[in-house]
Amino acid sequence: MSDQSCPICLEDLLLPLTLPCGHKFCYLCIKGVALSPSGPTCPLCRQVFSNSLIIKPPAIPDVAAGDENKPRWYYEGRNGWWEYDERTSEVISHI
Repeated sequence: MSDQSCPICLEDLLLPLTLPCGHKFCYLCIKGVALSPSGPTCPLCRQVFSNSLIIKPPAIPDVAAGDENKPRWYYEGRNGWWEYDERTSEVISHI
């Protein structure tokens, strides 16, 4: 696993989020962990982190729209609509 891989999904980091302990995860991967019954703890070192990292993540630069012919997939969360990352959109498109 490289430094650019998520320890949860083992894929390249998508929308990387660095926790206060310094460990990096895909945003959607760490969101799933943070919202689990065990609460927001780093899966690697078990350090507790604030839920605000998940509820109000740091702003990321806008992603280029890319190919206008590709469908864009969204899902509804408690805080509005969220666009799926490119990898997940590709999987959904092929179902």
